[in-house]
Amino acid sequence: MSVNPLKRSHPESEIEAFDPKYAKLEIHQDKSAFYPIERELIKGGYTTVYHIKGNPKIVCKQEDVSYYPQETTMKRVELFAKESSLSREISGAPHIPLLIDSFYLEGQSTNLILENVGKDIELTHLNPKKKTPLCEIITLGKKWLEALDAMHKKQIAHLDLKHNNLATNFIFDFGSSQKIPENLMNSQFGDFYFPYRAPEIGLGKAYGTKADIWSLACILFQLYTAEEFSGFDTEDDGDITDLSATIDAIHAHAQRFNTAISSENLLQDSHHDPEYIETLNQQLKIVEVNVRPLRETLLSVKGLSDSPEMVEKFSDLLEKMFQLNPNDRISAMDALNHPFFASEISFKLEVEGEKNVSLCLLDNDYTTIELIDLAKCKSNTCIHIPAQEKSCILQLYPTNNPMQTLTSVEIPLTNAGILKINTSIPTICFES
Repeated sequence: MSVNPLKRSHPESEIEAFDPKYAKLEIHQDKSAFYPIERELIKGGYTTVYHIKGNPKIVCKQEDVSYYPQETTMKRVELFAKESSLSREISGAPHIPLLIDSFYLEGQSTNLILENVGKDIELTHLNPKKKTPLCEIITLGKKWLEALDAMHKKQIAHLDLKHNNLATNFIFDFGSSQKIPENLMNSQFGDFYFPYRAPEIGLGKAYGTKADIWSLACILFQLYTAEEFSGFDTEDDGDITDLSATIDAIHAHAQRFNTAISSENLLQDSHHDPEYIETLNQQLKIVEVNVRPLRETLLSVKGLSDSPEMVEKFSDLLEKMFQLNPNDRISAMDALNHPFFASEISFKLEVEGEKNVSLCLLDNDYTTIELIDLAKCKSNTCIHIPAQEKSCILQLYPTNNPMQTLTSVEIPLTNAGILKINTSIPTICFES
């Protein structure tokens, strides 16, 4: 089964001058005339996402600050400037949306102009509850881990991974993200969704990019089982408190992996005040969670046709992502190299020269694996294809004349490599 690559189009020509890589952060310049908003896509609190008139490929994420007191408004603008800066730093990395522009209308609204990511997975996968087969989780998980890897290499933690901030091809919404000095933070940043929050955060311990790995593991587990890792009922989220979320996550982990709870180890180096630490210590002795072991839960999923071998690999990956000690938790890069993802390979695409050319990937029987219009790709676009036992045959041809082969090469493609194409010469080479 062919896995469609991310074929990301550039924004329309009238906004291509806004280069997200080099644009200055001029947030106080009124640019609303460039981006007339129309249809509302989604609304939450004072923040609304709108379509840009005449251009469905980009959206405006707008926060109305007119209702806030002046002091609150200034804090929101500071957070907006931070989000703009971090978004620009990672803009266009694999499976992270392009930041086209950002501006603040004084006393009215903050505005981010972004690549349209489409519907989030709450709408496409989790509502109504349904189970996602492992072949699809492989593709989704790989894309999200590639995005996290790009962020974590820049010491940026998302800190708010949840179903509303993930789409089929993207991780998005970096309003809670932080640049993490020396990979650790001691005070709590981020607007965490309790069911997906890493336990070290609730325990008041130092945390960093590995908190994102725990959150993503919760999401992958829920996609496959249609239940929450910690046993939460998502319809009763209002009853979840900071304390109960922490305690339930730890008890659920002990039951999922059949391990004992050591309060002394868990609370060591906590930065909570002594009274709260004692409350945590007492609550850890009260078990109100009842969930099945991880492996048993995964193997008992009904309605899907995944092989026990693939389920075992998925279970092993999740176990590595769910380590209580973040220092023992697998990194995004190491997770990408886990055997669970071996059935698919992904690599980056770099293109030079004219882009009225297409790339055809074929197997050794000359059966087409994928057709890619290079005009719809950009630097660092990630291509996902099924793993091949032998080399792939790659052919370039004019998009308007598929019968004319410009060049043809046979190359073994591997994970995390870079496929470099120069359409002017034309040449194709692969760097692993």
